[in-house]
Amino acid sequence: MRLYPPNVRSYARQLGMPAVPIGIVLATEESVLLAENGDIIFAGDAGMQRVGNGFAAAVKAFVSGTWDKRFL
Repeated sequence: MRLYPPNVRSYARQLGMPAVPIGIVLATEESVLLAENGDIIFAGDAGMQRVGNGFAAAVKAFVSGTWDKRFL
């Protein structure tokens, strides 16, 4: 993964909770973060989007395109 550690720290501060990087997604190479509360978050230059709570729910929302695409 090519994630810049200070960006991950910045995302965690914005979320108000610890978050760990677990991968990258999309052609824009958004960071995929696992937040302390179990949320899966896409984070990048444009901002952050909550995809779902837990891996299964996030994958289902991503594949179906039903995740909340508003930026946090």
